[in-house]
Amino acid sequence: MREISEKVKENLLPEKSRNLYMKAYVTFTNWCSSKNINLVSKDVLLAYFQDYAGDKKASTLWAHYSMLKSTISLTLGCMTLTSSDLYNVGEKYP
Repeated sequence: MREISEKVKENLLPEKSRNLYMKAYVTFTNWCSSKNINLVSKDVLLAYFQDYAGDKKASTLWAHYSMLKSTISLTLGCMTLTSSDLYNVGEKYP
């Protein structure tokens, strides 16, 4: 049953960009591992994007967030950030 569930979840990601989605998710999970974080929460996502932002453009952050939101929802089944949360993650947003 679990195998079927995993295949269905994987097929819910866009086929052409599935690898990019999974790369975003792996980047996030590696970051969590490096920080000894086991439970994803809004605060964890805010901290991650604060670290991830660096010199990246807002459009890059939004694209990464969109991919990460999808993979986290499918993989962990938990709630992610709202648009206003991500908007406030740095001072680079207009």
